[in-house]
Amino acid sequence: MRNNYWLLRHGRSKANEAGIIVSSLANGLKQEFALTAKGQQQATAAGKLLAAQLAALATSSINGPEAPGCFAVETQETKAAALGSRPARAETATQPGSAAAERQLFMYSSPFSRAFETASLAAAELGFQSCDPRLQVAPELRERFFGDALELQSDSNYPRVWQQDANDLTVGPSGGGESVMDVSVRLQQLFSRLEQQHAGCNILLVAHGDTLSILWATLETNDLKAHRQHGLQTGELRRLF
Repeated sequence: MRNNYWLLRHGRSKANEAGIIVSSLANGLKQEFALTAKGQQQATAAGKLLAAQLAALATSSINGPEAPGCFAVETQETKAAALGSRPARAETATQPGSAAAERQLFMYSSPFSRAFETASLAAAELGFQSCDPRLQVAPELRERFFGDALELQSDSNYPRVWQQDANDLTVGPSGGGESVMDVSVRLQQLFSRLEQQHAGCNILLVAHGDTLSILWATLETNDLKAHRQHGLQTGELRRLF
């Protein structure tokens, strides 16, 4: 890997509190399923923890004064996504040693309200300003869709889905739900893109339980059937190695 990566699961949400599955994009964007007060505290704490880890990393021999700076290639399409403007076909590069390169952290979040609120609260602890272009939405980090049949139903249905995952990685929940392989493929596409766009940077990915456990299994163990063994708790920060 050309970059340092951290994973952060969203803080405790109102959907967690209600014990229901909210996995469709339409429902996930709703503020009624954003963070609880506890979830907001978890997000803030995660930001502080990452700030401390980054400070320690900056003084370590791995990322010391002799290490190359952060290099980020930013297309105008990427800028437009962050700023809401119409993209133009051009490319710029943040060169190591420039003022922008000194800001070595980039954050990518699921578009779901509970994840983006988590990212925003963590970002505030990391010195990000409002609408900072280094914090962007990555659709690939969205929640795993558990299918129409389970949408807004009890989260007690999760173990049944995970048992199915252990039996067949290519079969998703009924009603158009995503299989483990479906999620793994979109996450690999994101990871490939980030590795092309950044080098020597610190990158935080903010997402969801199954999304992150599948990402971890894809990159760290290659044992996708056991992805739930690597699940993160709400508000948990974990570094990829």
